[in-house]
Amino acid sequence: MYQNGNGVKQDYGEAVWWYRKAAEQGNADAQNSLGCMYQFGNGTKQDYGVAVRWYRMAAEQGYAIAQSNLGCMYDHGNGVKQDYGEAMRYRKAAEQRDKLAQSNLGFMYDHGNGLKQDYGEAVRWYRKAAEQGYASAQSNLGCMYDNGNGVKQDYGEAMRWYRKAADQGCLNAAENLKRLIAAGVASAEEGRPATPHLSTTRVCSNCGIAEGSGGISLKPCSRCKAVVYCGRACQAQHWKKHGGHKPVCCK
Repeated sequence: MYQNGNGVKQDYGEAVWWYRKAAEQGNADAQNSLGCMYQFGNGTKQDYGVAVRWYRMAAEQGYAIAQSNLGCMYDHGNGVKQDYGEAMRYRKAAEQRDKLAQSNLGFMYDHGNGLKQDYGEAVRWYRKAAEQGYASAQSNLGCMYDNGNGVKQDYGEAMRWYRKAADQGCLNAAENLKRLIAAGVASAEEGRPATPHLSTTRVCSNCGIAEGSGGISLKPCSRCKAVVYCGRACQAQHWKKHGGHKPVCCK
C-alpha cells in the first residue's frame, strides 16, 4: 500500500519498514519486495549485497519471482561476482512459469551466456514468455523468426510478434516492424502499428519489467533518451543484444 500509494500517501520508507517486519518472519513475498527496495534504492540506500541476501531467502523457499531476481543479480554481477552458472537459477523460476525468467533464460541460450548457444532452446523459452504477453520476449521471438535462428525464417511470424510487442510500447519492436515494411516485406497496413501505442505503464527496453514493479523507477537511455531502462546493467546488456538498441548509442 505504501509502496504504490494505494489508499495512503506513497512512502517508500514506510513500505520498507513493513516489508522488513514481514520478511523477518519468513514471508517470501515480503523478502522479495524488500530485496527490490534495496536493489533500486527506494526508501533505503541502494545496496545490491543486501538485495541479494533477501532475494536468496525468498528463492530458497521456492518463490519464483525471487529466483528470477536472484538470477538477474548473478547475470549482471550486481552484489555478487558475475556467474552465469548461478544465473541459471532462471530455470527454476522459468519452470514455474515466471515470464521474466523464461525470457532471460531464452536470452542466455540465444547468446551462449554460461551455457552452449542453442537457438532452438532460446526460441522455446522466448515463446513461453511471449505467450504470457511479455513484450521483451515477443520482440526477441520476432527477431528469431526475422533472422531464421532456431526456426525457419518467416517474416509473417516475425511481424506478428513485433506487432504484439509494439502494441505494448516496445520501441525496438516498432523499429523492426518499420524496417520490414520499408524493405517491402509487408504493407504498412499488414505491419500495423508501425509505431507503438504507448501504454500508460512504461517497461524496461531490455528486460521488459514494468515501472513500479518492486519499486522500480525507469530511467532514459543515457545517450539518446528515447528508451528507458531499469538500470545501467540492462542498458549495457541491451546495447550488446543482437537487434537491440540504436547502434549510435552503442559506440
